[in-house]
Order: sequence, then structure tokens, then C-alpha cells
Amino acid sequence: MKIEIKDGFRANLKYLKPEQIPADFAANKGQWLIETANDHIGMGATRYALIHADDGVLWVKVEGNKLALPSEDGQTEWTPKLRTATIQQCRIFGEDGELFIWREAEGQWRGRIVKHEAGDGHYFEERQVLYGSRLHNSQIASPDFSPIFEPTTGIRQIVPVSATGLTDDKRITLTVVNYLDRDGDHQARIFCSRLKTVNTPAPV
Repeated sequence: MKIEIKDGFRANLKYLKPEQIPADFAANKGQWLIETANDHIGMGATRYALIHADDGVLWVKVEGNKLALPSEDGQTEWTPKLRTATIQQCRIFGEDGELFIWREAEGQWRGRIVKHEAGDGHYFEERQVLYGSRLHNSQIASPDFSPIFEPTTGIRQIVPVSATGLTDDKRITLTVVNYLDRDGDHQARIFCSRLKTVNTPAPV
């Protein structure tokens, strides 16, 4: 696949220290996460959250000042509840940037904000294919969420997009933005990557 290098934008990075992140940052249905993302990367038309926890993967759709979960409390047969205690890492992302929180140690968190802004920079986008080639109609989920699974591995997840038309050769993908810099030998390297959006099924 040919990579198209684009210019005119750069990654503006800001790191959050542990003391800047509340001990229970996912409380109240993620209000601190939403407010922090709104403050730093704006309230884009469509944003998502991808949360990896000790007990599973939780996809969320961000709608204004609230999180739309796969079910009312976020927990289904396939997904965990939204709980700070079990989160390994959490990303809220959209067209203009990403808020990334990760567990550094038990009860200790770090954070990074990537803002996509005009400047002297270079980047390229790529699509990563998500596991799941079949829609699982027996699994109940909220509107705009689709339960998908991979028959060969059993991997399953509930994604925040329509999975209509999903096949082995037509998959849901993630758009990833990779920002470039030069190393000491003046070779281009990726110094920062972030998620941008979730895409409905397309040929892969």
C-alpha cells in the first residue's frame, strides 16, 4: 500500500502528570475525561473512546458532553463496566486530536494530549483492521453499536458504528495518524501516533 506523506500540520504534545489526573477519573460516566478532551482537542462532530481494561475492551461514542455506552451502564455480556480501577489505558479521539490516559502503576496514571494543528510538520494516515468479520445479532447493544466477532479466533467486541455489509474482505477499520520527525542521522521516523476515527466496513 502506498503511503501519502502530507504536510502543513504537526502534533502539539502536552503531557499530564499523575497529580493532574483524578484518582477516579472515569467516575460520573467519564465526566472528567469528556471535559478534559473538550478543553484540549475541542468538541468535534464525531469522537470516540477506546478503553482497554483488565476485564475486556469497551468502545464508547462521545456525544457532546456525555458518553454513549454499548448499554445503559456500559456493561454487556461482551464488555466491562466503565471503572477507573480496572482501566489499563483509555483514549478519546477525533479529527483534531486525542486524549490518552494510561496506568503507570497501581493507582497511578499518566496522560498525553495530541492536538492536530497547522504548522511545519509532516504526517501520514493508515488504516488498521479491527478483528471481527461477522455481525452477532443475538448480542443486545444500544443503537449505533454493532456486536462483531471473529469466527476463527473467537475475538469479539461491540463497536460504535454500523457493521452493515461486514464480510471477511470488508472490515471495520481505525484511522491512525502518524507524525514524522528526523532522527540524528536525518532519517524520517514516526515520533508520535494517535487514533482519528472508526470507519464503517470497507474493502481491505
